[in-house]
Amino acid sequence: MEIINSYQLEISLESLHFETKEWLEEVQFYLCELRLFNTMITHKKTRNALEEQIIADVMINIRAVMDEISEKIIKDLSAHEKYLSGIFLNSIDVNVKEYRQKHKCIESQIRSLQKKIYFLKTRVYYIFKKEQFIYRHNYTKN
Repeated sequence: MEIINSYQLEISLESLHFETKEWLEEVQFYLCELRLFNTMITHKKTRNALEEQIIADVMINIRAVMDEISEKIIKDLSAHEKYLSGIFLNSIDVNVKEYRQKHKCIESQIRSLQKKIYFLKTRVYYIFKKEQFIYRHNYTKN
């Protein structure tokens, strides 16, 4: 971790700004992807109650991540990017240490989001790959 922190201190503000803009594009792409998954799952026909429950669970998770992206992450990234743009335009005072700390927090948010997206993608893949969900423990719906 020390290596990453010292490396981040050496990175120029321009590079951090570029990385922030890349994250913003990546997060907006995730939002589009999640909307597509939501639509696909909504139109998926279910064969039994277990499949309905699995799909409902995945849809809840998709909507929660979509809310997190729209309400928090995009706003944080946009504000972070605008702050650095202001530094480059000399319209605001530079607090490099504060900016780097904020960048590190956002990087942590992005890494966490990437893990959530990966999990959701595997769940969506499982829903469409699986021919039929089966009941466990010989339970059948009457």
